[in-house]
Amino acid sequence: MLHFVRPLEAHFGRHGYGFKEEKFKLTGNISALDGGADAPDETVFAMIHSYFEVEAHNQLPIDGAVSGLNRLSEHADILFLTNMPFKYRDARIKCLAGHELHYPVVTNTGPKGPALAHIEEQSSGPIWFLDDSPEHLHSVANTAPNVNLVHFVADPMFLELADDVPSAHLRTRFWDEAHTLITSFLTRIDAQ
Repeated sequence: MLHFVRPLEAHFGRHGYGFKEEKFKLTGNISALDGGADAPDETVFAMIHSYFEVEAHNQLPIDGAVSGLNRLSEHADILFLTNMPFKYRDARIKCLAGHELHYPVVTNTGPKGPALAHIEEQSSGPIWFLDDSPEHLHSVANTAPNVNLVHFVADPMFLELADDVPSAHLRTRFWDEAHTLITSFLTRIDAQ
């Protein structure tokens, strides 16, 4: 729901690194801007942590996300499941609230499938899961196969680089497309 890739790329640039933009991933896809070696995984993870430390409160919402989520909340409970260290959770909550997104935030590490399976156990209705990562979408498809998936990558170049997720109902970079699909589904359920 928040822009991540380009602000992260700018943060990497301030440390002398940039995306090679050859694949949809962080580790193994970051190289030195001066033509030097690729960034080792530990350097990438350190820069990601410093990004959350410095920029987590500055992230901007994707066009249409705020109004779309707030309209969806008329039919559904909204929950943010984010892969970030727990210590940055309060900064993420504050950032989202600053954009009028007042919904629970759950932090996670690793694949998101087990977290979605747990959420599904606690839920009585259908669940929709939007994520940019094919890895997380496949994890959810394998662990919680009844969850409805949307492959959402706001950045057009990274959407092109991302592997296809056949189990996703939609692959898009536009929030209005995701909102239309989910709303049509939820309003049919409400009418039953």
